[in-house]
Amino acid sequence: MWMEWAKRQKLWGDSPSPGCAVVYGHDGVATHIGVVARVSPMLLSVEANTSIAGVFDTDGIGVTLKRVTTERVLGYIAPRG
Repeated sequence: MWMEWAKRQKLWGDSPSPGCAVVYGHDGVATHIGVVARVSPMLLSVEANTSIAGVFDTDGIGVTLKRVTTERVLGYIAPRG
């Protein structure tokens, strides 16, 4: 849903910047979304419904700052502004 909307609005891209939504998934299907907090020196995002232990968890209960797993990234949604 978010991916299709962002593409229609011309907000979809492959370059992150702070404030962008990072969309995770596989085989072109989005399964999770976070918010990019910083890009350098390490790409980090704020993630909810996740594990505080830092492992991939589809049923987590935490909100935490995590390193973006770029292998799972489908793309980024730029904020309007």
